[in-house]
Amino acid sequence: MGRRENAVAAETKQAKALALWLRDQRERRGLTYAAMARLTSHQFTASALSRGASGRVPSLRLVVAFATACDADLDEAVRLWKAARKAREERRRQAGFSPEFRDLARSVRSVLTHPALVDTFGKLHDVMVEMRARQGQPSLGELQKLAGHNPNGSHRLPKRDCCRVG
Repeated sequence: MGRRENAVAAETKQAKALALWLRDQRERRGLTYAAMARLTSHQFTASALSRGASGRVPSLRLVVAFATACDADLDEAVRLWKAARKAREERRRQAGFSPEFRDLARSVRSVLTHPALVDTFGKLHDVMVEMRARQGQPSLGELQKLAGHNPNGSHRLPKRDCCRVG
């Protein structure tokens, strides 16, 4: 089948779980990364697919292509990816806090970003950032697709250029 893969080097246990799950799916199907690249119509190279299962959190597009090539459960792939992205973002946010204040900061952020408390644009922004992080940091294009269209055919979410402040 190809050479032996390196050990998974992940920053979080969720990223490791995603990488191991992706590797298991490939092994279950008995595919090489080159064969997977062909199955994705060369949307991703064999190297990109290999890096996707290395422990770094890949793009959602790569995870979906990987799972599709392996005939794996897409819902499980997305669930694992979201958990890995959320853990990565949480780790980045916590890097600025000393260890004894991390739990307190997480609790305060959770309370302050509760949608029922939104009464200013700043709070709305904070809630939207928190909700996006909980969903695995989807791109703005993905959010626009998820929001759908108005009855007149326009996007429910404006294009990125329309969202610039200042």
